[in-house]
Amino acid sequence: MPSVVFTARNGTYEEFLSVYDPATQDVTKLLFKASAHRNAVDRAKIMHRLLDDGADPSAEDEFGSTLLGVLEVEHDPAADGRLLERLIADGANVNALGRKGDRPIDLVRRMSGVKDEDRTPYYKVLFEADGLDLDLPENSRDPEGPTYRESFTDSEEKDRFPVMHRYFSEWERQHPPV
Repeated sequence: MPSVVFTARNGTYEEFLSVYDPATQDVTKLLFKASAHRNAVDRAKIMHRLLDDGADPSAEDEFGSTLLGVLEVEHDPAADGRLLERLIADGANVNALGRKGDRPIDLVRRMSGVKDEDRTPYYKVLFEADGLDLDLPENSRDPEGPTYRESFTDSEEKDRFPVMHRYFSEWERQHPPV
């Protein structure tokens, strides 16, 4: 029988449930393992269950990764959008830097193979999240460099990513520069 850690990362939801016992296992550690699952639907089901059982969505792993790094793996906008919304609502930091210096907004901007219009669930959750701070430096290694707000405003991506820019424009309307 496979271990619960292996199953959280690779198994179906049903296989996970067959080896999972929240009373004896570290649900937050399992949440991180599940976040790397390649099947977005099983990943979302497993992660929702772990959150139901008290896993901490604001935790970081031993490498400084956050759970919003789930945006780096295989994508299913419907399943991921609901999961992302739940993680943020339950306490994940929408502005958190991952171990590579990326914030969740960076990961969504760089999603390969996902059309702009298909990213709508991601944009909706991120741009509507309480606390999203687009006045942070876009490059965490260059604190004096342009902010996300400046980058979005000056962006040549407007034509390539019109849906993202509609969400940004609405965010900016609600959060005028200080």
